[in-house]
Amino acid sequence: MIRFDISNSLIHLTRVNEDLKLTSENVFDKIVREGKLLGSTQNIRGNYKCICFSETPINAIGQIIAQKDEKFHYGAFGFLFRKKFLFELGARPVYYQPDSDFDLLPEELKYRHVRFEVERVDVTWEREWRIKTNEIKLDPHNVTLIVQNRKKIEEIKDKLNEKNIGISIALDGIMPPEKLEWHFISLEDLG
Repeated sequence: MIRFDISNSLIHLTRVNEDLKLTSENVFDKIVREGKLLGSTQNIRGNYKCICFSETPINAIGQIIAQKDEKFHYGAFGFLFRKKFLFELGARPVYYQPDSDFDLLPEELKYRHVRFEVERVDVTWEREWRIKTNEIKLDPHNVTLIVQNRKKIEEIKDKLNEKNIGISIALDGIMPPEKLEWHFISLEDLG
């Protein structure tokens, strides 16, 4: 079924990290440098370590970035994965429910609970999915990097290729340097 409001991908956007005094771009750069997304307990009732995603189609992602809510202010940087890939790893849509429903969920589903109260607490616009995990390694075969503009694409490509050549040198020429085939989406190209 083809629908404009459903995506076959899930997006993890970065946001400001006030504790570490990092912009959303700094957070993105740190994730790319480390080569993995890390699970967090932040805003997860029950302190389950999760990685969160949005099912919002890429052509509508600007609406999420434009939100000015202090708690949910995302930047123009992120990671796009095929929904099927994350589903096979265990990602699932969250349950938007009143807090009183949390204890009604079996233990293995509680990580998916998100507080919802009509006209008071409503973040359903995020169309959130979660995976309970410590980390997801970034691999050019399963992730597309979302950046603000084309200039950032060239900067990241250079850094990723430098890292790969450095690995080859460390292996003393056993492995020839290869250019990695990373995929990018520039939000400036979406309008």
